[in-house]
Amino acid sequence: MSDADEPLEEALYGAPAAGSFASYDPQEVAPTPDGPGADDEPPAGDAPAETLPAFDPRHSVEFDGLLYLGALSKDFGWLGHRFLIRTLRTDELINVALVVKSYAGSDGYDKAYQAATTGACVMTVDGKPIPVVPLAEGDPLAIMHQRTDWVMRHWFPPVLDRVYDEYIRLELVVRAVLEDMGKASG
Repeated sequence: MSDADEPLEEALYGAPAAGSFASYDPQEVAPTPDGPGADDEPPAGDAPAETLPAFDPRHSVEFDGLLYLGALSKDFGWLGHRFLIRTLRTDELINVALVVKSYAGSDGYDKAYQAATTGACVMTVDGKPIPVVPLAEGDPLAIMHQRTDWVMRHWFPPVLDRVYDEYIRLELVVRAVLEDMGKASG
């Protein structure tokens, strides 16, 4: 495949970055005001770049196994800080779109989308979740609004750029794992 034939994401981001990958249980990552608890430990160690991670072994269970295909998290360090991010479910991606809808057609749309996606995918930074006020409990869209607003108000563009880049790389790893699984199954 020539560079011109490469998918846009791979052309922009190259091979997935090294880091520590792990599957996660999407059923246990419900949107809550506090996000995942501070007790959540990021995966230890760094996997070699050539080694693809695996989804939760429950992915092969009939019907319910589909809940685990695509669920990966990644722990990475940057400038003395530890980030734990995860892939987003379809409902979360739709909520990202709803959160940034008011920016459509403006010069700020791309940065708003990046902030919303970053706010949604970050599980912890240095072991702490993004702060969210409990009044949104039970309302995933309200929680998404709060997380996006917090990221927009507190992080400068270079932080958003780095975390968003890692999120895109994580999505590329998911695609690579799925492709590898397809090859293995014949």
